[in-house]
Amino acid sequence: MSTTTHPASMTTEQRDKARRAFIAGDITDVIRGENKAFAIFHYTNPSGALCALAFAGKAIKPAFRYRFRSAKLREQHCNEWAGRVMLAAATTTERRVARNQAHTLAIGDVLISMWGYEQTNVDYYEVIELHGRTQVTLRQIARRTEVTGDMQGDCAPVPGQFIGEPSRRRVDGAHNAVRFSSFERASKVEPLATVDGVRIWPVEHWTAYA
Repeated sequence: MSTTTHPASMTTEQRDKARRAFIAGDITDVIRGENKAFAIFHYTNPSGALCALAFAGKAIKPAFRYRFRSAKLREQHCNEWAGRVMLAAATTTERRVARNQAHTLAIGDVLISMWGYEQTNVDYYEVIELHGRTQVTLRQIARRTEVTGDMQGDCAPVPGQFIGEPSRRRVDGAHNAVRFSSFERASKVEPLATVDGVRIWPVEHWTAYA
């Protein structure tokens, strides 16, 4: 019974061996990205054509395998592709760092979520528990609403008046925000002022359509 080694578990030598199996011809150069972001093999096929074979990350399935009319065209294509791969890798790293960055939320802080397609829904949440550097427990809170027109109005949060069940969430520490779904995200809202211990909140506008 044969077993297959996952590409992520391979050594560089094992990975290169698997990648070279795609090449028919003579390898003339191997270009590698920083932190193994990519590997590009330049080679000449049996017909004498200039070719390039590229792999993203630790993959052993080619991202592309082309032949080129000139060395200049090959270099241009490979450089453009490598640039996109490096940019994507940098973006992924930044997002990972942001996810793991310690938040500065405190118990009692209020978060606001404004979402909707043809209408603007406004929901508020209060931090009720802290869990380490990256997680909190939230509960949705009521809002003070004033109708200003047909199916629209202004609102502000009412901390301490809970209307939802507790929900534990990971915090994007770079933005003090949490994600509930692909379309709903809540971020910290700062009070405009504090008067005699009472926080004065900014007013937001909501709409609703039948």
